[in-house]
Amino acid sequence: MSFYFNRFNCLQLFNGLIFYAPVALLVRTQAGMTVSQFLLLQAVLSIVIFAGEVPAGMVTDRIGYKNSIVLSQLLLLSARACLMAAFLMKSLPLFVLEAALEGLSNVFYSGTYDAYLYGVYGEEEYLRRSTLANNFGTTGFILSTLLYYVFYALFGITGLLVSSTISSLAATVCSFGLEKEKSIAEKQEKGSADVFKTLLKSRELWVMMLVSACLTMAMLFINFFYVDKLMAVGLDEKLMTPIILGYSVVELLNARIAKRINSKNQKIFFAVSGLILSVGLILFGVLSGAMPVVILMLILPLLVDIPSVILSKYENDLIDSIVAEENRATVLSVFSMGGSLPEIAMLLVSSALSGAGTAVCFIALGVAIILLLPTFCLDKMHKK
Repeated sequence: MSFYFNRFNCLQLFNGLIFYAPVALLVRTQAGMTVSQFLLLQAVLSIVIFAGEVPAGMVTDRIGYKNSIVLSQLLLLSARACLMAAFLMKSLPLFVLEAALEGLSNVFYSGTYDAYLYGVYGEEEYLRRSTLANNFGTTGFILSTLLYYVFYALFGITGLLVSSTISSLAATVCSFGLEKEKSIAEKQEKGSADVFKTLLKSRELWVMMLVSACLTMAMLFINFFYVDKLMAVGLDEKLMTPIILGYSVVELLNARIAKRINSKNQKIFFAVSGLILSVGLILFGVLSGAMPVVILMLILPLLVDIPSVILSKYENDLIDSIVAEENRATVLSVFSMGGSLPEIAMLLVSSALSGAGTAVCFIALGVAIILLLPTFCLDKMHKK
């Protein structure tokens, strides 16, 4: 297939078609869940990811990246179907099962994405292929957002869930046709136990895990609490369509910004973007005016993307430094697993704070990032 329309990019496109995303919180609350229960569900998701990351990474390094992606897609398809059933039946146990299935899907995809692109196209082609695939995913998200209002008006939340399940089915079909990566036989030369020992001794690893957890929490709050904030400032929830379209287009600037980042200035980019993100999160929680809140809604996702890109580079640099390329999926899973532990703690705290309003969650996260930034930046300077 062509450079642009290959099966991996199409898979990303269909995975990006999440029609219920603008009202993800409402899917749960209209089925009788409270915000506190919703946050506890996200904690369940994080617990599953935490427990399954490393075992799934080890399995991936053995069965191959393509097979792991296929398995992940099958689990995600099951999760989408379960979410639809949970909403229709207003069943809390099914919501819990859906969170567990989505978590399992995540652990077989986490780390595999990067490892697959490295395995098929090599390091030189990785950046171009990765950026292109991400753009296909963003395009899918934009298309689903454009269609969200129409589907919501005609078919309600049920229609959004059905459409998302069909898109997941299409992505699953694409996964079966993916090009298989190069032989992984030689990837077993270095034992996973040796990799673990090296990683656990790395102070850099633990600091990056904390930073990763904060960035993940920021995106979680953005994805699920935007609609709540929108209604809190007196705006119609249906305005989520143009807002999501707006911030998705703004996010496309990430590739241009990334081109300006190099080894000499990446610490400065990380520190500045992290500080701006922290201030933005705090302001988002404090402000009550419609206009400034909408402006922040448009730029916050990009402010999360910039430090996330740099953190991803730091993670791969660490993998290269400990000569663990043959266990790349396992090592990247370790990063994700470690980030899940503080994420679980933050979710539990946020669940307790949610009674005071979701604004408190944004403020607390912004303060946490400000407190963590000096430790991370000084650690990178000391390492240098």
